[in-house]
Amino acid sequence: MLSTFGRDQRIRYSPLLYPMTVNGVKCISLDPELQQTHPEIYAYILQWAENNRLSVIEMEIDEPKAANG
Repeated sequence: MLSTFGRDQRIRYSPLLYPMTVNGVKCISLDPELQQTHPEIYAYILQWAENNRLSVIEMEIDEPKAANG
């Protein structure tokens, strides 16, 4: 499960996929472990990004920071 709703009705993200903002650009971060543990979900997300003409880049991050809003 990549996200669920908590008892407070707020969305809770998996540590393998989470929203963040990088240099003012809203994006999602995929942990490389997702490719190993759930290859079909990983492939689906990348195909969805390609179908929607979204940029896909690899980068190292220190710590996930959820996007506000």
